[in-house]
Amino acid sequence: MDDPKEDNAGAENPTGDDRSFIDMAIVVKNKFQEPFFEYKHTLTKWPQRILLHALEDCAKEDKHFRFSAAYWGDLGYGITAINKLWPPAEKTYWHISSSLTGSLRFGVSTFIPQNKEVITFNLQSYTNPEDCVASSGQAK
Repeated sequence: MDDPKEDNAGAENPTGDDRSFIDMAIVVKNKFQEPFFEYKHTLTKWPQRILLHALEDCAKEDKHFRFSAAYWGDLGYGITAINKLWPPAEKTYWHISSSLTGSLRFGVSTFIPQNKEVITFNLQSYTNPEDCVASSGQAK
């Protein structure tokens, strides 16, 4: 089996610990409500941690990227707004997907991005609440 650390774009580990450093990107899409937008931020040689930390680091590196989150107990954190855009109506939410695995089954508190992965937050609507929970990044 290949060592996953070998596929980390040659990132150096300045801390000297066993942590992997990866390249990854966060994409935010709003094609649901005007003004429509798409935003992308790439993290290079990023210390691999949970997705929530990737969002925090995007916000630190780019003053145009902001997000809000709410803590839902055992479900962890859920993203409630991105760039001041709250889901505009009932039955809308930020759907989270991965370029490697599709819809996330776990939330920003537990999902750990992999090297060269693109995580997309897409504002969309749902009809069945279970569909929202299963694909919004919140564990059932």
